[in-house]
Amino acid sequence: MEAFLHKLARIGGRVWFAAAVCLVLSAAALPFDHAVSDWVRLMTAGRTGELVRLVGGLGHGLTLSVVFVMLLVLYGEDRVGAEGLIGIFWAGIAADVLRAVIGRRRPDGDHFSFPSAHTACAFAAAVVLARRWPGLRGAFYLAAAGVGAARVLWLRHFPADVLAGAAVGMAFGVMSVPIADSIPLLARPAAMRKVKTVLAGLLIVSVFVVRSWPEPLATLAPPALLLVAARRVGVMLGPRLSHDG
Repeated sequence: MEAFLHKLARIGGRVWFAAAVCLVLSAAALPFDHAVSDWVRLMTAGRTGELVRLVGGLGHGLTLSVVFVMLLVLYGEDRVGAEGLIGIFWAGIAADVLRAVIGRRRPDGDHFSFPSAHTACAFAAAVVLARRWPGLRGAFYLAAAGVGAARVLWLRHFPADVLAGAAVGMAFGVMSVPIADSIPLLARPAAMRKVKTVLAGLLIVSVFVVRSWPEPLATLAPPALLLVAARRVGVMLGPRLSHDG
């Protein structure tokens, strides 16, 4: 446990500080949440633009899962793909458990508002992607912040919800590293090839199982998953065709 905590402190760095700041800001925003939502409702007349829905949907766990599986399958980014899937999975679970326990109502009257799971998943993904491509760190965090802002403009969350969700996401984005380190499959290329094939198959099947894809997957999922399928077929048949030739 001591080694685990030491690793979290070493790799987290400024991310832990940013997560703590988000928690403080979330608490500070609580007294103003309803006033902000009332202002948004007044300015938008209760209508949500397609761009807001599209950006807000980027934080959906299924959307981000497709992104990280594609990094695994198409681009050979085994480590970042695994960390991303771990981060968004646990960030989403943690956010869902917390909001079920807290039970805060959303601005639109629905249940389970605090914290925002979409924002948590978006920031978990941003942490993982920024660690792999630090030159694009600003773009990744800006996209995650855009998800949170869209959820507020959509009247699905209060500002405090998305700030808390950001803190949860950043925490699990950091924790994805030691969790991935504990998975022996990542060090076994033959086993990882099988895992990639299974993940690609699950995503392809999900095209037919999921009746209502979240935006923006409603338009992007079918061609993306067909590309994943073609890639996996090529990887599996390539050595066999070479041998036959």
